Amino acid sequence: MEGLLKLLRWFDPRGRMSRNAYLRLVLRLVVLSAATMVAGIWLATMGIRFAGYIAVLAIALVWLSSLAQFVRRLHDRNLSGWWLVPSGLFTIFSYAAEALLRHYPITTACVMLIGLVFQLWLMIETLFRRGTTGPNRYGPDPRDPVGITDEGQGELASPEAA
Repeated sequence: MEGLLKLLRWFDPRGRMSRNAYLRLVLRLVVLSAATMVAGIWLATMGIRFAGYIAVLAIALVWLSSLAQFVRRLHDRNLSGWWLVPSGLFTIFSYAAEALLRHYPITTACVMLIGLVFQLWLMIETLFRRGTTGPNRYGPDPRDPVGITDEGQGELASPEAA
């Protein structure tokens, strides 16, 4: 039962996730996705077509899990999960950009550049910047779940402060 609860936590966007935990999880999800894809392709080439469908379903589950964990990481930076919406819109627009590029090259290039800058900002926010020190509106600090740090310092509270 505890294993199932731990597995379901991968799909829960509530709360916060520290940068180190997020990086470890991203690496696990990338390896899991790659292994699933390789296994699905290998089994499909052997004539087991149903394995390909299972692989697609597994990759979709990994993708949903990564979205939930991305939201938790944004929460650690004290940002809303709604920041995923412009990211998704830029991704969708990039698929349509090739058709628009022929008719509106400058406009399309400018919008794509804005999208690229936004995606880079989002990547830096989630992968390289520390989370908010102390509790924020999304929950307690994942690096300090019992609240023993000094509120603004990020260091262990001294006995004199107590």
